[in-house]
Amino acid sequence: MATYSVPAGTSTITETLVASTVDTVTFADRYNYVLINVSSGTGTIFVTADGTTPAITGVGSGVSVGANEMIVVANGQPLWYQSAKVIPQGSVIYPTGGGTPQTNTTPNGQPGEVQPFMSSQQGKSYANPGTVIKLISSGTPSYTISGAG
Repeated sequence: MATYSVPAGTSTITETLVASTVDTVTFADRYNYVLINVSSGTGTIFVTADGTTPAITGVGSGVSVGANEMIVVANGQPLWYQSAKVIPQGSVIYPTGGGTPQTNTTPNGQPGEVQPFMSSQQGKSYANPGTVIKLISSGTPSYTISGAG
């Protein structure tokens, strides 16, 4: 099993699969969709974007991408909004370039964060779950994954 971590701000990775071995590609950024391009080699790649592990048979195991084909796959990870990273109420804010630090008095979740009425999630901050793509093949194809959206 090969594991690749793609740092924040980088949206593309190119690798070659080892036959019958799962590759796990984890993007630090969350993308709504990923483009998977099989550029060379032999064998069909089976892909999942929901954290489950694909199988070479492909039965109930994600989607397939043949040699010299590309496909767009929706991210199956939990939904996450960038606004979940807003500064929590009570945090000290240090202005860029100097100045007097201030305490944030705006409640977290304002504006733009969608939460159920009377939610117990108010004021909590959640980490970005990223984007996890898992791939397997009986051959040794090369692939490129690009995040979008």
